[in-house]
Amino acid sequence: MNASSDRVEQSGILTSIYRAIIVALAITVVGIYFIRTPLIALVGQSEIMLESAKAVPDSSQFDATHQIRSLDQFIDDAVAKTLQDSSLIPILESSPELSISLDLPSDLIQEKELELLRHRIQIKHEHPEANQIAIQVEFEANNTPVVLDISDQVAARFAQEIQSATETAANQVKQAAAEKTKHTRLIVKNARQRLAAFEEQHRETLGISSSENNTEISDHESKEVESPLLEKIKTAKWTELSTLLKAAEKELGDATSTQTAAHPSVVNLQAKVVQLKSQLAQTPEYKGEDTSALAVIESGNENQADPSQNELQKQKKEVLAQQLKLQNDLVKSEQQESELDGYRAFATELQIYYQSILVSSPTDAKISSSIGGLFPWYRLCLLMLGAIICGGIVTYIYPKPKTDVIHSLEALSNAISTPLVGTIPSTQHAPTVLRPTPWRDSGSQWTTRISEYVLVSIALLLLFSVIFVPNFTQTFIDTPFMALFDAQHTLWSLLG
Repeated sequence: MNASSDRVEQSGILTSIYRAIIVALAITVVGIYFIRTPLIALVGQSEIMLESAKAVPDSSQFDATHQIRSLDQFIDDAVAKTLQDSSLIPILESSPELSISLDLPSDLIQEKELELLRHRIQIKHEHPEANQIAIQVEFEANNTPVVLDISDQVAARFAQEIQSATETAANQVKQAAAEKTKHTRLIVKNARQRLAAFEEQHRETLGISSSENNTEISDHESKEVESPLLEKIKTAKWTELSTLLKAAEKELGDATSTQTAAHPSVVNLQAKVVQLKSQLAQTPEYKGEDTSALAVIESGNENQADPSQNELQKQKKEVLAQQLKLQNDLVKSEQQESELDGYRAFATELQIYYQSILVSSPTDAKISSSIGGLFPWYRLCLLMLGAIICGGIVTYIYPKPKTDVIHSLEALSNAISTPLVGTIPSTQHAPTVLRPTPWRDSGSQWTTRISEYVLVSIALLLLFSVIFVPNFTQTFIDTPFMALFDAQHTLWSLLG
């Protein structure tokens, strides 16, 4: 009988502890719904990473052609496009609960709704590294599913805008490079055609001058006045330019024999030759009226002067000057064409830079913080203290096994409801009898059952939320009290 009494007593203690724990846990879980401070707004957050695998190319020589866009500029443009009405209207229409979460009146016009929605969206960024930017997309409302859903939609739209902007920038650079190449080559082609047409038109006039040096006076011109004084009255400036021109032409000939026509040094020498020719054409070969020698020559030959020859010389100079101008235009255009290689290399590098900008997929939104809707520690402590007290009360009212010693045979006969036949002497203790208190046992059992039902309901609701509610698992990990509150809110709403 003693062993049986011990087993009964141990079973009763374990049952009391179980009931105390179940009741305390149920009270704590349910009480979380009532200790939260008034909720003003929840803040949902989704993160996006923007980075570039290439460094920003040097644009010092091409600033006038291309303005390189930095990562910050892409972000600013994407923010503006994400918050414009055309981007927010689909978001507003996709979530009927959004108007309720924003406390919008039913008769509010769409423009006001969009303005309030835009006011609740914030897009922040920071630079953890030089070519890397961390972006946080945040949205505020008072309903967890709506906050998470809108945060995800805004983040996805923002990432799409940045991706589209980088692709557009790369295509614009490629198109601009192709157009500049085509335009420059067209200019060179037109300059060559104009020069060829001009030389064809004035072929006879230009044939009078030397084919190797169009700016020098021909031998025929130099022999028009045969006088030993002519060799002595050539201008020093003309002589100097003529010497420089011959040296430049020789240097150009040496350069073209070893290098291509598009090489920068060849192009520069060509420009130098054209410039010297132009200067030589505008410089008189002989001293003018101010020199006594020339005056003597002219006075001695004035009767022999031919007006038609003077007019012809004037026309030759005009044609030669125009030819040199066309040649100068051609050299300049060819010089621009020679610079195309460097420009195309820069454009290719810039295009690769834009293409290397990567936008990560937005992370699943989570509740990062809240405005109000807190669970103060002092309330949690009071709730837990109350739950422990309630669990203790349930343990106290649970019936304890009572052991009474039977002192007479009649009491034994009455306890086992069996007639007494005889007695056998024994040294063992008398048997024990459990005497429960019916009303206390019933109250304790009902309290335990109700607590079990509450906990099972909450557990099933949490399981349902994990399976069917997006991002609920992350919310439960980040803010378990908020997840329990939302689960109970759903349950009470269904029951109500």
